[in-house]
Amino acid sequence: MARSDNLGERIRIALGVSIAVFAISLSYWGIYSGQQSEAAIQGTTTINFDDRSAGQISGTTYPDLLITSSEDPTANLFQVDNPNCRGFAHPSPPNALYNSHPGGNSPLIFAFTNGQVSDSVSLQITQFTTAGSIKVEALDSTGAVVDTKSTQPQANSCNNTPITLTPGSSPGIARIRMIGEPSSTGFWGVDDFSYGTLHQPISNFSFSATPLTGTAPLTVTTTYTGQGSATPLNWDFGDGQTVQNGSATVQHTYQAAGTYVIKLTSNTLTATKSITVTTATPLPPTLLFSTSKSVYGFAELITFTLTNKGPGSVTLPNEAPYTIRSQDGKTTFTPIAAQSISTLSAGQSKSWSWNQQLPTEA
Repeated sequence: MARSDNLGERIRIALGVSIAVFAISLSYWGIYSGQQSEAAIQGTTTINFDDRSAGQISGTTYPDLLITSSEDPTANLFQVDNPNCRGFAHPSPPNALYNSHPGGNSPLIFAFTNGQVSDSVSLQITQFTTAGSIKVEALDSTGAVVDTKSTQPQANSCNNTPITLTPGSSPGIARIRMIGEPSSTGFWGVDDFSYGTLHQPISNFSFSATPLTGTAPLTVTTTYTGQGSATPLNWDFGDGQTVQNGSATVQHTYQAAGTYVIKLTSNTLTATKSITVTTATPLPPTLLFSTSKSVYGFAELITFTLTNKGPGSVTLPNEAPYTIRSQDGKTTFTPIAAQSISTLSAGQSKSWSWNQQLPTEA
């Protein structure tokens, strides 16, 4: 009997340890799930409202956002379920954020804090017993509407509608405003609110390029000059060469003549500049024709030397490159050299000789 009691005690201890391990595992999973409810993944932050209990929340519950409804920062309500839509699964159960005002017609506003903006926002409109339409607007930092989407569910549809908004060519999205149109009744909310990396608004998105013209090979320096930190900076130099996620200043060399368009993009923002590259015109060669002295005696052999100083080369014809003239300017002798056509490169010299006898005296 004692052995049996010992065995029973060991089983009870083993079960107790197993239950404890299971409880710890559940606790860890709960912590992990809470951490993932507002996690940045590849530059995108997603809030699915699973890390808060049902009830009213303040507008500053999430650091990046000020959540308000009709100017009331505590008018937003978490609900685990809706009595009119039992069993409906949110995109990320158990919670969704509902507009708590009767009829759901008061604006629900998500504003990014500290003057920040995003270049993309997506969310799920969670609809319960809603008729009419729900409009979702993206506004920039000036209050201008830069994108609008809407959904028109059927009454008692109990479903989710994905919405994605982008700022177009504006400096970014500063606020999201959601409102039930006048014909909307019932209750609706939002879940899986996601936004791209926040940054200060970009204004005067531009860049400089120096020089804008020149001969190939031409090295051009480009520098981002816009106001605000744009990320990423993607450079396309128009000759097939690109720099993705580059620095604010980039150098690029064009090897061939042509007209190229440099394009700088950062999310939805674009700026361009045109570069003209020409072919360099070769400089003519500089030729120096000389003799060893300035005064010669009759029949004395004279050596003429032609030196090509460059930078280009010169082609010599099949004759000596000089003509003998008298003092009155008349041509008196043009010697013929028994030579082939040749090329005198830069830095090379060639010599010819004459014994100072006229043809009649030769």
